[in-house]
Amino acid sequence: MLVFFGGKCFTCLLKRFFFMLNVSSSANSQVASPLERTARWIHQNSTVSKAVRVAALVLGIGAIVAFPLLAPLCGAGVAVVSATSGALLTLVSALALAMLDLLIPPHHKMSDHMYTPAVCEGGELYYEGDVPILSLSSSDPFVTGKAQGYLCGAAISLLAKRFDFVLHTLARQPRAHELPNTLAKVREFIPENYVLEMEGLVDGYNQWAQEQPNFSRPKCLTLDDALLFHLMPDSRHFTPAAYEGLRSAALGQAVAG
Repeated sequence: MLVFFGGKCFTCLLKRFFFMLNVSSSANSQVASPLERTARWIHQNSTVSKAVRVAALVLGIGAIVAFPLLAPLCGAGVAVVSATSGALLTLVSALALAMLDLLIPPHHKMSDHMYTPAVCEGGELYYEGDVPILSLSSSDPFVTGKAQGYLCGAAISLLAKRFDFVLHTLARQPRAHELPNTLAKVREFIPENYVLEMEGLVDGYNQWAQEQPNFSRPKCLTLDDALLFHLMPDSRHFTPAAYEGLRSAALGQAVAG
């Protein structure tokens, strides 16, 4: 949870997306299915769950690496079975590490502070007790957005990576650079101060990203990337790729005419 004063929450729209992926289980239900009980256990024992996933991944890789050693000792058949099992275990473990936290949110203690307190022009990120607070003090929408993007850079980076993996890599939905006409049309209906805030958010986030070490530096975002994030809740009401095709055809006819 992150409390915002003086500005709009960039992550609130994205949370709807990940909420749809969560396994639903009612704490008040008297009879829980095996799937619900498993999901609840994973949620309440997130550290153990992650340790098991990492151990399974290491074991799977070890089984693959051991193939040339097992072949002369135990025979080709045993070695092939071991390597195949290791490959399957590696694949399943890797997918679990990448996706399980999206499907079943891990348990988080409020006392474990996830945000790094910091101050910049137009904003401050700090804690009151165990509650993180982002205070945005500027009346300039660009400065407000830049402070939000810079101070929440790590959180935005995590959400952007998950958004890209689930929506684009798995669901094969078009990325922002593949929807230039659609996003340009959408921008025509957005008030200027909102666009300025998104531009500031992108600028602040990219500044934060450039300050990260080279080996772990996240990729920079564009204004269209940020706009596509905000359009996510509406993605059930229209198909961006289909609309992009219609816009391209309409623009082509206008040019030809």
